Amino acid sequence: MTAADRLVRVRSGAIEPEGSWVYVWIDVGSGEVAYVGATGFDPEARVYAHLTSEDPAVGRVRATVRGASERDFDVLAFAISPHADRQEVKRNLVAALSNAEEPFGEDARRAYDAIQAYRTPRSDI
Repeated sequence: MTAADRLVRVRSGAIEPEGSWVYVWIDVGSGEVAYVGATGFDPEARVYAHLTSEDPAVGRVRATVRGASERDFDVLAFAISPHADRQEVKRNLVAALSNAEEPFGEDARRAYDAIQAYRTPRSDI
């Protein structure tokens, strides 16, 4: 297998998560952060589940973000350390994005900096 190839493990009828991610849904029109999540699943698969699942525990964006099906989003996904507590990284990132505090931890800081850079209007485009 090459670096671009993927292995998806299915055991007893369920996908085994591979990796560790935090991800942020940014409204393309407003730059608003609409949702922040964390997952062990592939980010594309998780985004798909958010948009298509009728179960609100799985399709959280569909269930909680007003007008999600009519809005355009860019979802920024950040690989985090496999040893990091995903929910802790997510909480740190949410707190930083809501201006409650500075993010702490390398994973949250890296994601925060990239999100802020992405949301900053650029004159070169």
